[in-house]
Amino acid sequence: MHYSRVFGKLDLTLFASALSLGFALTRELTFQVPVWICMTPPFEGRKYIGGYYRTKPGVIPSLTERGWQASFELGAGHAVFVGVDASVAEHVTAAARGDWRALDDIVPDLQRVPVGTWPSEFAWLSDGTVAAPLTSFLPAGVIVL
Repeated sequence: MHYSRVFGKLDLTLFASALSLGFALTRELTFQVPVWICMTPPFEGRKYIGGYYRTKPGVIPSLTERGWQASFELGAGHAVFVGVDASVAEHVTAAARGDWRALDDIVPDLQRVPVGTWPSEFAWLSDGTVAAPLTSFLPAGVIVL
């Protein structure tokens, strides 16, 4: 049930429905989802699927060849990335296709508290979910779930 709510927030509603109602999706039904790489230690290099919410109207940071570029306008909107660890997503989608034992194989190192410090605006849970400023992540392609 927990991951059905997470997948619902990520607009992966068919997976969310299968998980919450207990039916299996066909393996032929696939979705391409964006992958993002975290740039904030101690999560640096970890891959997530997800997207971002704009917090209020205004100019949000834009990704350029030189990295994220913020607007000079004060009080402008900003964006919050919301996602789940890509390896967790693969296990959860296997469960949504009927392989419920895949949930038992979710990586145990997600349960460990990361070593090091990170900004207070970076929120993470041991279930593999994160919410942080968009500028902590870079787009890295897509995966098929």
